[in-house]
Formats: sequence, structure tokens, C-alpha cells
Amino acid sequence: MSSKTYGTNKCLEINEDSFKMYIPTEEHIMVIEALLNVKDCPLPLAVDMYEKTILPSIEDESMDDYNEMIESLTYDYFSVCNKEENAFVDWSLLKNKIAFSPNYFKIFEDPEIGLWIAYEALLLVFTMYPDHYAADYQPFAYKDNDFCVHAEGDHVIIFAPEDF
Repeated sequence: MSSKTYGTNKCLEINEDSFKMYIPTEEHIMVIEALLNVKDCPLPLAVDMYEKTILPSIEDESMDDYNEMIESLTYDYFSVCNKEENAFVDWSLLKNKIAFSPNYFKIFEDPEIGLWIAYEALLLVFTMYPDHYAADYQPFAYKDNDFCVHAEGDHVIIFAPEDF
């Protein structure tokens, strides 16, 4: 395996024949990184752009692989949906300022997959809470590896439990 650099992220080049997973094209990597770098954008708008612009741009021949990738994402919605037991915040006030813990990217075969899963997780939060009021901590797992999305101040922190 060799390494490649996409923007500021260095990742391993993966032989597509040896793994059954979604491997984004260089064009899609540039788009997801570009979205991540629009820090002053309101988070609901960034997630909406992801859902309505980026996802529809995935070619038909890649859609099965993409769907297989996101099937490994699980959301423990019921553990945080009770307003009496959890601190609810207004996620519409957040910016697209997303920070990742070091161990978050170790969950994935390729760090770029972690970027896609981050926006998929955020999309699930906004789908489940259309009024944008949700618990400040949102628990997820990818292939049985837990991670959490946390709203703090005007930004989001996505972390693996061992980093907290």
C-alpha cells in the first residue's frame, strides 16, 4: 500500500479488490474536505448541502458501495431522546466547525471514510430532531466501534470514548 495526500490529509491508498467498502473518488474527497473547511457556515446548512448536493452526486456504480459503508453506522437515539435525562441544546446555533479526536480516525479503514461517516452522523441527528433541539451528546458506532458527536459552544467535537 502507498500513501496519498488529499488536501491536507494523508491517507493510505487502498486496493479496491481487497476490501468491500466505499472508497470515495478523488473528486468526492475534495468535495467533502471542501465542505469541512467552510467553518463559518451554519451546521444545519452544511448538513443540508451534504444531503442535497454531495450525496446525489455519487455515481450509480458507486452507490451500492456507499450504501454498504453507511450500513455499518448505528445511532443509539433512544439513549439520548429523553429531555428530562439529557442536556438538550439548539444545534441550529452550531457552525460547521468540526473537531475530531485522534482515535476517532482509527475506527476507519481509511481516514476519508471518517469524514463521510461524520456527516452521515450529523445528518441522522438533524433527521431525528427536525427542530434542531437535541441532546448535546449523540452516541454512534461504526462496525461496533463507539464514537460520540458532542455539541459544545458553537462547534462540534467528534470523538472516540478513549479520548474523553
